[in-house]
Amino acid sequence: MEPVDPHEAPDYYNVVKEPMGEETSLLNFDYFENVVTACLFLSDLNCIGKNVTDKKYKNLTEFIRDMIKVFDNCRYYNPRESQFYKCAEILEQFFVSKLKNIRDKFCEQYMEV
Repeated sequence: MEPVDPHEAPDYYNVVKEPMGEETSLLNFDYFENVVTACLFLSDLNCIGKNVTDKKYKNLTEFIRDMIKVFDNCRYYNPRESQFYKCAEILEQFFVSKLKNIRDKFCEQYMEV
């Protein structure tokens, strides 16, 4: 799929403000693969969210296990230099920092003498 030739449709780019270019064409497999990867990642997170809402986790360890699995799967599937691999790294660091905050608050509240 080629971008619209301005010689064939001179006013096209005046009318259409966000044209499909090579970088966004659905026939561009890199773009398509990125969309699929993002959907899979979000689908996994949605499953975890549903499990939380439906109270399917018996304990925090089960929830943490599933979250770590999502990050691990993302890193396993995607090349190290990809934006998805890097995103998994950043989100996991954020997740771990939030868990540490929860642990610290719990310890402060229940371990005080």
